[in-house]
Amino acid sequence: MLDENAASHIALGFGFPELVDPAGRHRVNRSGDHLDVTIGSDQLQVIGIDPSGREQLLLHAGRWHFPASG
Repeated sequence: MLDENAASHIALGFGFPELVDPAGRHRVNRSGDHLDVTIGSDQLQVIGIDPSGREQLLLHAGRWHFPASG
């Protein structure tokens, strides 16, 4: 088993309504199937936005980078 959190991924099929704001739950896909397709390479870079609006490097060259908390 490959954990979906071990790589970037795209999820196809059944969504998880409990993870969506109540106002948007009607848009969550309902299906009998759910498939996570992992994607990535050494060239992939993932940058997130923290609550203050600053960019934080999360994934670079196949390695996770954890922003300093504080």
